[in-house]
Amino acid sequence: MQKIKNKLSKNKDGVYVVKKMPSKKEISNLYVKEYYQKTPSKSYKIKYTKSDLKFNEIDYALSEIFIKNKIKILDIGCGEGLLLNFFLKKKYKCYGVDITDFGIKNQNKHILKNIVFEKKDIINENFFENEKFDLIFLLNVAEHVIDFKKLFKNINKKLKKNGIFIIKVPNEYDLVHN
Repeated sequence: MQKIKNKLSKNKDGVYVVKKMPSKKEISNLYVKEYYQKTPSKSYKIKYTKSDLKFNEIDYALSEIFIKNKIKILDIGCGEGLLLNFFLKKKYKCYGVDITDFGIKNQNKHILKNIVFEKKDIINENFFENEKFDLIFLLNVAEHVIDFKKLFKNINKKLKKNGIFIIKVPNEYDLVHN
């Protein structure tokens, strides 16, 4: 545990962060060249089973509790497009943004013609500049972000009045998460 504590520090907002943060270039290289392209992990696979997909859809289905009409949905860090595919089948207007299109092209290429997708850095580039959304998802993305405040300010600008923002971060029961 002491080893991990030596690698973390509290930032000005009281959040524990890695002492030596990666550079913008390192982050870009990781997500554009390696994240989905290299060996699969617990988080993503080359091919998903039906039960894998159903498990992911539990989160999406739970969010439908908050949805009253066919609304405009934004998935920030949409990765492989699993959430967008789920809501597209239900006839929602879907938007997705990610730093790379590799994941979505490999898992759900068929949805690209029916969604609005932008390949952008969600921290350093403005995405969907003149759009407002009823529901914004940030699932398993925040833990990859260096500047939370900047991202959350940007999300707030894109959220309609009375809109809903759903954020999820993993808890994999390791020493850092505990």
